[in-house]
Amino acid sequence: MKTIIKQLFFAVILATMALSVSAQTADPCEGLNEAYGKWVEVQFPKKDIAGLKEAVESAKVFIEKYGTCPTKDAYKDSKELVDYVSGQIPIKEKRAKVLEEQRDKNELIKRFDANLGKNWDEVYAASKDLLARWPEEFRHVKLALGTFGYDETRKNPPVTKWNDETIKYAKEAIADIEAGKTFAAWGVPKNWVYKGKEDALGWMNYNIGYILSFSKGDLKGGALHMYKVSQMNVDASKDAAVYGALTKYYIPLLNAEVKKLQELPIPAENEPEETGKPKADAIKAQTGVIRGLAERIMETLGQTYARIDNSPGQKAFKDGILNQFKEVYGTRFNTKDTSPAAGMIATYGSRPVANPTMPIAPIAPEDPAATSSAPTTTAPTTVAKPTGPTTKPVAPMAKPVTGPTTKPAGTTGTKPGVAKVKKAGSR
Repeated sequence: MKTIIKQLFFAVILATMALSVSAQTADPCEGLNEAYGKWVEVQFPKKDIAGLKEAVESAKVFIEKYGTCPTKDAYKDSKELVDYVSGQIPIKEKRAKVLEEQRDKNELIKRFDANLGKNWDEVYAASKDLLARWPEEFRHVKLALGTFGYDETRKNPPVTKWNDETIKYAKEAIADIEAGKTFAAWGVPKNWVYKGKEDALGWMNYNIGYILSFSKGDLKGGALHMYKVSQMNVDASKDAAVYGALTKYYIPLLNAEVKKLQELPIPAENEPEETGKPKADAIKAQTGVIRGLAERIMETLGQTYARIDNSPGQKAFKDGILNQFKEVYGTRFNTKDTSPAAGMIATYGSRPVANPTMPIAPIAPEDPAATSSAPTTTAPTTVAKPTGPTTKPVAPMAKPVTGPTTKPAGTTGTKPGVAKVKKAGSR
């Protein structure tokens, strides 16, 4: 019995050894040709994203299984097959990535187009992704993005939600243009396309200047951008709102200087020269500053007046600007007789406007006798923005004012409007 058990145990050991030997000597190339044939059947018809990814995964499985197959006997060409399959992996991965990018791009363009004029949040969101991933290809979209908020702000009532986005992209477009970067187009076909580089540069500055001046209350920032526009030979510079923004900037400055003048001590009659003369000199100097500011405002009003046509529908508007010019004329020359102003406004309209960053040059009284021991009693001037033919000039006030509160009328320059846009960029 013990002999039988020993024999059985020995048989088990021999069987285990046989299996071990068999496992060690298994052919690593077994099934290679059949596996390669199946891989070929799978990978060549797969040309869409899912198919290409499937082909890549099946190739990786093939390489893992047969990558160590020795080149011998029936498998002497195995290395060539393995190398070929391995080489196809990066090719198909790259092709899948290209297709994925094109799919994403098309979806974003579709999202952009579908929401134009309907949902600006979606338009800006889609544009952000387009510009982040393909900045060179879609740089021209910035010109449209730098316009939408301006168009919305011009509505009645104004919609200011996208002002910050508009300013951001308009500034980026300006920086790109000035840096000489390439634009695929000067806007978005077909209705937000500018005439060219200078035209686009002018309107981007105009859009920023308008929003800052007439919506956000940044009078200095708006004036600086509008001044840039005024120095360009572009359609935007023909718009009355350019000079309305400059006028709006100067009015609070003028009122502040008038207030300072009114607060200066007046030399008393028969006051000794050592105390009276410094007071009189201070009044004279402050009056010169006021005259210098009034001169600038007369120039901006003259430019506004020159850009309003003589059609019946514009008569009230033009008359209002003239009345405002007369008002400032009275301050400039410290007179109640403003009858000469009507004959002077055209002259002031032909002058280039001053750079608002430059210091105000004081203007001394033309007649020495005009220097008085008392400050001028001319009230601070309120000059309204251009608004349209029905706008009435704002009456003078007895105290400094914050400036006009109405908005300019529609632009007189040729600017892309808010019509339908069919394409977001090059397809």
